[in-house]
Amino acid sequence: MKPLVRKVFGIVLVAACTLLSTATQARADGQPSEVAVAMTGVDSGDCAPSAPCRTVGFALRRVAQSGIVRVGPGRYRENVVVGEGQQVSIVGAGALATVLDGQRAGSVITQESWGTLSLSDLSITNGHANGVDDVDRVGGGIVALGDLSLTRVWVSYNAAGNLGGGLLALRTVTMTDSVVAHNVAGWHGGGIAALRASLILRRSTVAQNSSSRPGGGIYNDAGPTTIEDSTISGNSTQGGDASALLQDHGRIELRHVTVAGNHGGSAAVSGTHIWRPDVRGSLFTGNAGADCDLRERPDSPDHVDEYNTSDDGTCGTATPAGQTDLQPLSDNETLTRSHALGEHSILRGAIPITHTLCDGTDQRGLSRHSTGAAYCDIGAHQSIPTLPRNVAAPVIPTFLAWGLTITADPGGWYAAGDVHYTYAWQRCTPAGPCTTIPNSDSPHYTGDVPDSEHHIRVMITATNGHGTSAPAYSNLTDEVAYG
Repeated sequence: MKPLVRKVFGIVLVAACTLLSTATQARADGQPSEVAVAMTGVDSGDCAPSAPCRTVGFALRRVAQSGIVRVGPGRYRENVVVGEGQQVSIVGAGALATVLDGQRAGSVITQESWGTLSLSDLSITNGHANGVDDVDRVGGGIVALGDLSLTRVWVSYNAAGNLGGGLLALRTVTMTDSVVAHNVAGWHGGGIAALRASLILRRSTVAQNSSSRPGGGIYNDAGPTTIEDSTISGNSTQGGDASALLQDHGRIELRHVTVAGNHGGSAAVSGTHIWRPDVRGSLFTGNAGADCDLRERPDSPDHVDEYNTSDDGTCGTATPAGQTDLQPLSDNETLTRSHALGEHSILRGAIPITHTLCDGTDQRGLSRHSTGAAYCDIGAHQSIPTLPRNVAAPVIPTFLAWGLTITADPGGWYAAGDVHYTYAWQRCTPAGPCTTIPNSDSPHYTGDVPDSEHHIRVMITATNGHGTSAPAYSNLTDEVAYG
């Protein structure tokens, strides 16, 4: 852990252990397990659903130690403190309906000590942690000193003078179907900074965040990072490294992650002293500098690298950006934003459907099996096939002679529903031109006299309920031998 980061970590821990909040001092036994907050409410009484409070902070002082605070639609301008040891859920009416606005007067939500906080269906915005002391310069949107879960939450347009423009975490953070975007940090972690914390992201997006030091999107110091079916896009750093993600020690696992369009002087995803990095089914494209630089510990077992692709080959197979055909970041029928693969992307259908990487869902929650195709895609977004598309060329035997029958393997096709194949065998001169052989519409072909000193190939098209594909061509046979 870097000295400056260690200093902040120590200060935050001391503050967590010594601060007894007003919220905690006001608590008493026998409080309701569920309270309500509404724009039309009044901060008095027990905040019952029939008589809601006006502010989240007041409701937290009324709810039981393990309770639920339900917040109605509206923009609530306050800086919320969740007291020591509280195990509460704050539930909004939707990320676009319920907004907690920090008024640029500090962190929007501060979770003290080792409690549990669950946030769902709301937005966290306009926090600005830029106080005099280091402890007041972290976690512009959220400071989480205990376990934190985010479900369908937007954390956006927050800032911190030091670590974690959107979020600072010291324990376990689990983020599902959520967005961290347009946040700024003066040090590391423009979107998220985790200090010895376990970071888990599923079906989420970290986008357009920035930092002055490495870790424009995400920074994790010494804790494990797991990211699945998620997008890290458009983040930037002035620190010259890790514009998307910096993993400093610990372990990193990426599954079906799209890392695209991040800007910094060096690698988009960077790690030092990593224990067995495990990266599978992920896409790295359009990033400034290298795509990956994951440096393992000397005693680390071999890393896992399977069905990955990157522009420069630093993470998996090198695939030119033009062949990736990645579409702009957009809603794609989901609360979180993702990059779809265009119709011409060679990464569509790159993974056989029988592989375990095709189990589960994509970032939208769409089952990767539900398209009916024989393959699934690399990256966070699973495309829905329309016209069949060939992903593995047809194959025929290379030896053919008069009277010998060969059979075509149609190859691999990315297609939904029932597929019908049409065959047309072709005779090719040694110089290259090929002509279709009349009445050769079977998957089988028998060598004939006119084939002598020619090469034979097969042309196949595939048809499903959406239409007919472009033709796919097999390899050529050797020159046909005399019988």
